[in-house]
Amino acid sequence: MYDVTVDFAGLTGDELVYDLYTGTCTIANYVAGSALQVIGVELYLLPKVGISPNWAERTVAHFNWSVMLSWVISVGVC
Repeated sequence: MYDVTVDFAGLTGDELVYDLYTGTCTIANYVAGSALQVIGVELYLLPKVGISPNWAERTVAHFNWSVMLSWVISVGVC
């Protein structure tokens, strides 16, 4: 199954791969040998670090700092 994932993605070794709903990172760890970087994201952790869905709408904010922080971290890693 993991070979099919790598083949389907057509990885060349220069990609940044996001493994959404990563769980125990088994696919992320397997793909890591074929990609430049792999970032695993598990959504149940996001509320624990202060990131919640629709935060800006619920707080009537015009800017979502948690999203900005996530973006800055991802750009900094790349």
